Amino acid sequence: MPESSAPLPANDDMKIYGSPHEILDVILQVKDSLVQMLIASGVDPAKTRPTARMLELDQNYVWPATKINNTDDILVVAEHIPTIKRMEVLCQACLKSGASEADIEGVRTAMNRYEEMVKHSAGDREAFSDLMHGLSYNDVTSRQEPTRKMAFRAQSSLWGVQARINFKTVIYGPVTGAPDRFDIIRLGGLVGLRRLRPVPWSVYRMLAYNEDGSPTEHICESLDPNLSRDLELPLLKEFCTESMPEINTVTTEHGRRFDIASGPIGSIGAVDCIFGDLLPDFDSIYQAEDDKNQSAMIDLQTPAEMLLFDLFVHKDLPFPLPPEVMHLDRLNATRGFSMKINDLDQLPLSAKARPLSPGQAGCSVSSYPQYGSILDYAFSRLGFSAMDFQGYRFTMTYPTIPSAVVMNMAKLPVV
Repeated sequence: MPESSAPLPANDDMKIYGSPHEILDVILQVKDSLVQMLIASGVDPAKTRPTARMLELDQNYVWPATKINNTDDILVVAEHIPTIKRMEVLCQACLKSGASEADIEGVRTAMNRYEEMVKHSAGDREAFSDLMHGLSYNDVTSRQEPTRKMAFRAQSSLWGVQARINFKTVIYGPVTGAPDRFDIIRLGGLVGLRRLRPVPWSVYRMLAYNEDGSPTEHICESLDPNLSRDLELPLLKEFCTESMPEINTVTTEHGRRFDIASGPIGSIGAVDCIFGDLLPDFDSIYQAEDDKNQSAMIDLQTPAEMLLFDLFVHKDLPFPLPPEVMHLDRLNATRGFSMKINDLDQLPLSAKARPLSPGQAGCSVSSYPQYGSILDYAFSRLGFSAMDFQGYRFTMTYPTIPSAVVMNMAKLPVV
């Protein structure tokens, strides 16, 4: 059986793959085309045994594909990409099961590009595996995960609530007519939030404070034009659970807190609560006397299985990238963030934010497929294409509470 539908390019024609972004883009193309082919053939790309049975293949041919589908860890994806010969067996089975020639050709093209990239960047797959480990953006202190998982289970029991995913996405876009200033869009929410006891729980905090934690004012607009400017929880209702529970507003000295009322426990009462707001003309890209950094932050207050934190910066905003990621204590410092004192508040962290390939496909989350549609909604609200932005992603399993994660960028010096 032929190993590919077309020969690999000659060395003289090879593209130069010299950056993590270019390597990431190739690997994601393989993943996305593979998943699309499996879906088009009428199988579930997340399940090995049923897929193997429907495609009439040995599970050894299918398991790497389902493993690739079920992870957002780019290192894991790269380690499980089959050889061209084994992928061709899978392609033929999918073609027989209903996938189109275009779906098959998409996988073949991606695989040819992948083999080209491996040969150019490392020489062979074994050497490429070493290269990928050097580019790993995961928390190398993985030994902490069992401890965090135990804490998650204990905190879920104590507080009577847990979420499947806690996410926040911050998008920086230039202000029209003022290239030295920027708007900010904030997205976020709790996915699969369920109560273990019939307790109320805070789902969103509309708080504004200075670096020292003192209250301040800010103007924000809901991304949903049907909501008022400043008083309502900025829910994105089309992405929330259809029957949302009652949400109560609690006013504090630092702003407002929005709590879902007590309700059914377990999976029956599980909700997705997604919000989005816009901070127009938020700030300048240049340093002020006591303001030399721009930071995006998520406060972690809810026990969750996974933290997803994305940052997108428009190509016309010259912030130095990648951002610095910090994990902050929130037992002693309850609010605010200052680079002057961050050393006192930092928790151990060895993970980094990894670059995201532009466009929805490169930013997909296998455990939350709706996320791509939320991004599309936000970018259209700003009036930009996702391709105009550079993205970075930070993830953590069973994130510590109470704590905060910051992505910090330096502003430009005034000249």
